[in-house]
Amino acid sequence: MAGPANGAVNARVDRPVLSQAETLRLTIESTGQGTADEPDFSVLRRDFEVLGTGRSTHVNIINGRMSSRTEWVVNLAPRSSGKLTIPPVPVGTEATRAISIEVREAPSGQAIDSEREVMLEVEVDEPEPYLLAQVVYTVRLLYSAEVASGQLSSPEADGAVIRRLGEDARFQTRRDGRPYWTLERRYAVFPQTAGDVLIKSPTFRGDIPVKDRNQNSSFDAFGAFERFFQRTRPVRESGPDVTLTVQLPPASLRGPDWLPAKHLTLTEAWEPDPPLFRVGEPVTRNVIITAWGADEAQLPTLELPIEKGFKAYPEKEMRDSRDQDQNLVSRRVQRTTLVPTSAGEFTLPELTLSWWDTAEGRRKVATLPARNVNVVSRTGSSRGGVTANATGESPAGQAALVPADGAAEQDSKFFWRRAGEIWPWLTAALLVAWLVTLWLWRRERGTEAKPPTVQGPAAREEPEALTVRASRSALDQACRADDARAARDAVLAWAAAVWHEDAPNTLVEFAARLKNRQAYEAIALLDRAIYTRNEAGWNGRRFWEAVSPVLKKPGNPRRKRRETPLPELSPRV
Repeated sequence: MAGPANGAVNARVDRPVLSQAETLRLTIESTGQGTADEPDFSVLRRDFEVLGTGRSTHVNIINGRMSSRTEWVVNLAPRSSGKLTIPPVPVGTEATRAISIEVREAPSGQAIDSEREVMLEVEVDEPEPYLLAQVVYTVRLLYSAEVASGQLSSPEADGAVIRRLGEDARFQTRRDGRPYWTLERRYAVFPQTAGDVLIKSPTFRGDIPVKDRNQNSSFDAFGAFERFFQRTRPVRESGPDVTLTVQLPPASLRGPDWLPAKHLTLTEAWEPDPPLFRVGEPVTRNVIITAWGADEAQLPTLELPIEKGFKAYPEKEMRDSRDQDQNLVSRRVQRTTLVPTSAGEFTLPELTLSWWDTAEGRRKVATLPARNVNVVSRTGSSRGGVTANATGESPAGQAALVPADGAAEQDSKFFWRRAGEIWPWLTAALLVAWLVTLWLWRRERGTEAKPPTVQGPAAREEPEALTVRASRSALDQACRADDARAARDAVLAWAAAVWHEDAPNTLVEFAARLKNRQAYEAIALLDRAIYTRNEAGWNGRRFWEAVSPVLKKPGNPRRKRRETPLPELSPRV
């Protein structure tokens, strides 16, 4: 197998920690210029049960060059609890990286109302946190029936800051032996007051299709699209409220210096790197605080003592945060421009920051060691820089040259004397250049010709039309080969070229936009062949005859993209 041309394969999971009763979503992505080989999922079966796979392909054609990105989504059920490893999955000549996950014992003793089709669960990882310490608040929406539409609100709490963590995770789980589709959403909660803090549960409001007792359950040409015509009933569910018992910091650490976090580092970065210290030349120092499990507003401003022999110009601080490993990771960057005023050896003092390790329950101190720097004059032939840290280490290639007295004054006199000699010649050269430019401009205007015109339809064809034509050609080839999956990818590529940002992601969505009944039925049969894995019985020639007339004109109207707060709640692979 050749594998993706000029491409690579990557893998990711929707979450690193799960229960043994839950399922995990593994996504494999292949990028390249051709059709990717199918992954070998057999390597997963030792520790996981493969419940189902899905495949999607995105094709781009830019300046006549085609590139593609293929994604496979695999639903996995762990066979045991503990630390498990998802092994590298081969894709042609490439392979994904191994991924470590943690599988916990399935929860027991949960009372479940078997009549309820939608439920909401909430939990916190620390019910008795310290003041300002991160609490991970998890919401799970469990539903056994298909949800036509819905909206999940956010938790609320007086006396706490709530930040959402990452993207939603979707998987399958069981409660009292009954399977449920699950949507999991996480938040970081930072209590701002001591005592009891009440977190009010989110509320789910949605619609569930009403089952018709007289409806024929057997599959027909429209079986994949029944949900577009079903009646629905509203549902409303809330989970239990949670009360946090927030503790005060230890007496010795109370005050503005209290900083709880799961992990914290204190580092620095220089611009340029490595820094070059010369008299009068600026160097920028960035002192960076990075904290896991802390809000960016909690990170303090450090006092940066300045050694005599420097001028310091503080710049605007930068703060940001990101999601990593189900934690809020915050960063604060203090930028200071340092300008040496005299040559010699100087020391940038050590910096320290006290913080509370919430994982180990003890005080720690982050340290940025002192730095010895060597500053040279402007006339020095050697480059000054960071020459030693607190341990006496010296970076290579940063020797210093101590200047003679009065060197800066001699530099200034020499510069102005040379400028007086060169200035008349420089003025004359600029005048000649301006006259030549004026003459060339006048000649160009007199002989200006019209640009050549390209004749023929190819000259008028837009890149969008080329993309539409290429995807239609790919569909023709797939139909000739009776390749159902390739036909699906080509149809969705054509739709992406026509509707752009509002393009349908599935055959169901694509068929819903068509007004041609014959094409509608053909796409239903294609969807059924792929869904039931009966691709051998799919007839590409009949599909082409039914669908190709619809794909002749790319001028279908574009619809405004509709944002849904809680998309794709239908249990699909």
